Amino acid sequence: MEKIAFKAMKRDVSTKGMLKKLRSEGFIPGIVYGKTAKPIPVAINEKEFINIIKHKGTSVIVNLDINGTTYFTILKDIQKDPFGDKIVHVDFLEVDLNKSVFTKIPIVVVGESKGVKVGGVLEHTLYDIKVEAAPLDIPDKIEVDVTELDINDVVHVSDLVLSDKVKVLTSLDTVVVGIGHPTKEEEVPVEVEAGEETGEEAGEEAGEKEQKEEAKKE
Repeated sequence: MEKIAFKAMKRDVSTKGMLKKLRSEGFIPGIVYGKTAKPIPVAINEKEFINIIKHKGTSVIVNLDINGTTYFTILKDIQKDPFGDKIVHVDFLEVDLNKSVFTKIPIVVVGESKGVKVGGVLEHTLYDIKVEAAPLDIPDKIEVDVTELDINDVVHVSDLVLSDKVKVLTSLDTVVVGIGHPTKEEEVPVEVEAGEETGEEAGEEAGEKEQKEEAKKE
């Protein structure tokens, strides 16, 4: 995991009204817990935090400076507004850098598979895996190169390359990504209303009528 430095300010335990005011001023309420005797309520700058996770991701060690005291933390949970994408709360877990923690590593698919080039469909079904490891041994992300995947090929969790210091907790049989067959467009049958003739039926009747008229002339 990459280390980043970030500042936070300690805040009092707030009511809903105070939290709403805090957010309107450009801050995100959060909490730090773990090694500390008591959880520490904090407030962080919204724009700075969004900029960090945009460029660094969420699998990072945050050296959190709270009023001059540094805490080694990882991002444990980011809560968002259920009716939008706005971050409303962040949980920081204080960790011992030499002891194992439980966390998730994001999976990123790279490359264009040869199966997709011939019409196959990329099916990315697993976006992170659960692991146990010391923070400094956890990678920021796992890249899966799909360049050589053909139609019907799949990559399982067991195929991911990780350090032996990282214990994978997600089932090894879980499919991460695969290349499926091209989707076929189904032909929609045309319903013929009662009394309405198809072109073929109308043609047959017209032909029979012409034959009868020719027979009368003869």
